[in-house]
Amino acid sequence: MPGLPGSIAPGMKSLLKEKILRSGLIFTALSLVTGVGNFLFLKMSASALTASGEFGAFGQTTTFVNLLGLPLLMASTAIVHHIAHFRGANNEARLQGLLAGCRSFLLKFTIVACVIGALLIQPLSRAFDIPRSTLTAAALLSLVVGLWSSYASALAQGMGWFKRLALISVAVVTVKLAALGIFVSRHPVAETCVIAATAGTLVTLAVFFWWRDLFKPGERVSPWDRDFFRYLAVAAAGVGAQWCFTQSDMQVVGNYFAGADKDAYYGAVRVASALHLAVSPLLIVLFTARSGERAGKSLAGPLGLLLLYALGLAVGATVLYFGRDFCIQFMFKRPFPEASAMIAPLAITMIFVGLIQALGMWALASHWLKMGLFFGGLGLAYWGILLGVARQSADQAGHIVPGVLLKLMPAVSGAGFVVMLTVWLVSLRRSRTSGPAV
Repeated sequence: MPGLPGSIAPGMKSLLKEKILRSGLIFTALSLVTGVGNFLFLKMSASALTASGEFGAFGQTTTFVNLLGLPLLMASTAIVHHIAHFRGANNEARLQGLLAGCRSFLLKFTIVACVIGALLIQPLSRAFDIPRSTLTAAALLSLVVGLWSSYASALAQGMGWFKRLALISVAVVTVKLAALGIFVSRHPVAETCVIAATAGTLVTLAVFFWWRDLFKPGERVSPWDRDFFRYLAVAAAGVGAQWCFTQSDMQVVGNYFAGADKDAYYGAVRVASALHLAVSPLLIVLFTARSGERAGKSLAGPLGLLLLYALGLAVGATVLYFGRDFCIQFMFKRPFPEASAMIAPLAITMIFVGLIQALGMWALASHWLKMGLFFGGLGLAYWGILLGVARQSADQAGHIVPGVLLKLMPAVSGAGFVVMLTVWLVSLRRSRTSGPAV
């Protein structure tokens, strides 16, 4: 018998999953090339800025911009899931109407985020200890371009255009490297690196080259139903938690490390972060695959991606540990023992944080409200512990020894992973026996 309207035949659903996973794996492979390019960008930045003590300021500014971009990222994450779920349901009429409604919502949200960012960037820059008004202005430019690029990327992810995004990401890093190579030798300051990164990010707007596919005519369907409100709350908690786990340490470093220690830490954390850059595309694929599977019981594809992601983290951390001196010397063009000594604890932290992120993304894609909110609370607790210990350990000048933070982060992230894994296993068991966890 023919399926009911809006239903999907098993064969068609299998083809859809295959297409998502195949394009996602291509995305991952090309992203390795992008990761190498990003590392070269950091190497050029470190070589040019370390002598003047500007490398740490560049890192602080990047973290600051990412924090201001969180609200749009929260909204776009919810939209990406919502669209991916309806693509999995194969309800084409509903999908096209929803795409139109989501585009309108994200467009308005992007405009509002730009206005709010422009109003808040000056007072917040003081809280992040951004040293100059010119650097604040560069951060504002980076924020505006980043917001519009996030808008474009969210639409592309929702459409499952992983191969196109991978090619665009290669173009992004190419432009970044070209812009940095042209200007940093003449102007070795943090502003140059921020603007070069912004020039590369601008390339993401190439997504709109396929505007005919993105903006198909049709009746607009509002995404604002009960299911979307619920997921928006989970997405907000999840995205906030990811920032806390992956970038809040830079806010602590900016406020409590001395100048030379900031350069060493930012160099080490960028090298360690290459671990996430290499395997993070699998998180996007996991998120989309799990979103499409949520209505069913099959877990083989998402669980396989989760195990592949964990294996990638373990192998990457091992390689990073044994190659730490080479990586640091390659980045700074000289031995930097202080930075090399930071790699081991940072690599351990990155493993635990990466696994926590993966479980959190699973909760987001599964609409597990309680676990999603728990993930957000765990991220805030992690940031709060780092800030609290740094504040208690600071000397009269307001500085701490880097070892205080480096001993704390693996222990706290490891404990967080054990707690998160326990909650995930309980939620997964409940969802398999009695429907979706709430």
